[in-house]
Amino acid sequence: MGLLTLQACIALTLITIHAVFVLRLQYRRKKHSNASLPLPPGPLRLPFIGNLLYFIGPLRHNPHRGLARLAQTYGPVVSFRPGTAQNIVLVSSPDAAREALAANDAALTARPVPNNAHCLAHCAGSLFFLPASDPLWKKHRVTIGARFSGRSLNVTRPMRDRNARRAFQGVFWSRGRRQGGPDEHWA
Repeated sequence: MGLLTLQACIALTLITIHAVFVLRLQYRRKKHSNASLPLPPGPLRLPFIGNLLYFIGPLRHNPHRGLARLAQTYGPVVSFRPGTAQNIVLVSSPDAAREALAANDAALTARPVPNNAHCLAHCAGSLFFLPASDPLWKKHRVTIGARFSGRSLNVTRPMRDRNARRAFQGVFWSRGRRQGGPDEHWA
């Protein structure tokens, strides 16, 4: 009686694990199908490691030949997913690149924000993670443009030259003490 009970427990455990795995897989597919467009064709993706084996194998020694072979097999637009990282889309022809960049210029200017920046709320006020459409980012660009314009740089040129000269003199002075004096470098 004990052996049958043990076998029944093992069978029930395996069925439960299988059901949980299938339900989780269906949930992920449903979640991703509504959120994003279908990806371009690419090499076979394995669970958890994605296309990582392709990066270790053919792309390791001759990446240009491996990518050219992929373009011949799958067309001018190929998608990768190395491991659990984000998808990588490779565009190999000039016409496809021009079309992709013209159609998706706003989406391509955005930087991917890492999960830890979201968790710690650094993406809310950090200029590095702000999208280009954010008013704070636009204000920062105007400030930088005014600060580094030609006229502003010409006004501060004497001060920058003086500070650079002092920095070089300090470096050569400390070097000159070991070699006999700074005068030989400024003659």
